[in-house]
Amino acid sequence: MAKQHSLRMDNLEIDDLSIDTDISSLSGPGGIQFDLLTIPQFNVTYISRCLSVAERLTVLACTHRRFYEFILQPQCFPDMSFFPQENSSLHAPKIMSTNLNNGGMGITYVQINIWSKHPFVQRVALLAGMWNFKADLWNMMKWPTPLNIESLQLTLDYTSCASSIHLDKLPHHDDANNNANNSNNDDDEDNESSQSRSRTQSQSDSESEDKLNQAIVNSMQRLSLNQPPFIACYDQDNTNNAADADHKTTTTMTTMDAMSPPFSFDACVSPTTGKPMDLRGRLRNLFFIKYDTSYHQPIIYFPTTLRGLGLQSFTASLFSQKWWIQQIQFEQRLESLRFLVLSCCEFGENELQMLLGNVPHIEHLSLRYIRWEGMLQFPPSLLSLGFFPERSFVADYSLRLCTKLWQITTRFNENDEMSIAFVNACRALSSIQRVKFEHIRHQQYSEPDVNFESLQCWKHKKNDATFTVAMVEEECDNYPILKEIFPIPVQNFINLAHTRFQDCPLWSEESMEFIHMTDKRKLLLR
Repeated sequence: MAKQHSLRMDNLEIDDLSIDTDISSLSGPGGIQFDLLTIPQFNVTYISRCLSVAERLTVLACTHRRFYEFILQPQCFPDMSFFPQENSSLHAPKIMSTNLNNGGMGITYVQINIWSKHPFVQRVALLAGMWNFKADLWNMMKWPTPLNIESLQLTLDYTSCASSIHLDKLPHHDDANNNANNSNNDDDEDNESSQSRSRTQSQSDSESEDKLNQAIVNSMQRLSLNQPPFIACYDQDNTNNAADADHKTTTTMTTMDAMSPPFSFDACVSPTTGKPMDLRGRLRNLFFIKYDTSYHQPIIYFPTTLRGLGLQSFTASLFSQKWWIQQIQFEQRLESLRFLVLSCCEFGENELQMLLGNVPHIEHLSLRYIRWEGMLQFPPSLLSLGFFPERSFVADYSLRLCTKLWQITTRFNENDEMSIAFVNACRALSSIQRVKFEHIRHQQYSEPDVNFESLQCWKHKKNDATFTVAMVEEECDNYPILKEIFPIPVQNFINLAHTRFQDCPLWSEESMEFIHMTDKRKLLLR
């Protein structure tokens, strides 16, 4: 076996990373084993499932030349979210944080200069389709082409001064050469300084390429002798020298500069849909978070292409606006919506009912700590419903029309009474085949155990072999009464971590495409 190495990324460390041409020690889904050098067809979809981002950027980049073409395909990184900047001093991508939960299969957040000539930026970051930035940048920032924006997390805070945000239009594009030649300040002295920095950066990149290309040649020789390959470490741990950290990042990422093969955008496949990439700015997934508590609310022009929408911490400052009612009720801009997640929102009289009444194809709805006024009638198109009641909130709703509802999700922590009432109300629906308990409080300090005495028995599901209850395994052991309330075979109690949204056999084609798209984007699949 190869020598064991330590891979470091911004205060994150993966110890004992064993790297060899025979990847047999990976713990990815399915325990897939393969030989990187002899496998006839190396599908990039499997790469993202079996290897973490760190492993993809080290194992593949330094194992064999043939795998550089995979590293520089956007579909190899469906689990990267990019923070755009127009910082001319930032050439190589900078890894900001990595979610190492679930075997390192979380989202890696990467900061990039959108005008950088780095091949990873131009061929992966700009085309991978998953972005995270402040709402103002949509209007203000000049973007290069080609550009793919399919999944977007926007934030709105007290520093936002935009009067309108046109998400229904392509963001402003500008010529890359003009942008590079015209820095933020047109002063000659600043331009001179910028050019000097660019020359210094280019020299540094050139030196880095020479060193790393030689390292790759050495790696090829070691492979032929069955010796450990060269490891390019992303080492940006606690250093007091910012220039050193930037140089290390550049040194690592620019390995690909001289190795990148010819590329055709025509053959580019979207990492989210698995289909040929649409570069016309078709935004499919939007999660909008408001951090500002003031009443100021810019006009948001929603696109008609959305399949999934998440809104967090919005109140009547949005839902009572005339432009919101105009777009939702009369222009029907959310008609194609399939997934809707509302978190920490407050709705006035009939505002939530108006929203649900104008998303006729919605199949998944999640209400997380929200409040509404009046009676809420859940729509008949629902296949999946999550209700997570806020503490002390008394909800008024009806499930009478939900004849196709396949799964329900709730938690017992903030408002046990409402959660139990929700499960009891769903008991009358014969269509339900899965009950999911996201979390069940366990006694600690002043918080008592959950009292399930008022939870009604689901004995009518006793002989239904397809009915399952999903929960955390330890919580099932802590509350044996749940096995009496749900008198089903033990094997039908499944671990919550093993459930998938695609388990439901009733999803429409559009929803299945969206589920595939958001597999790494947990915000809308909850």
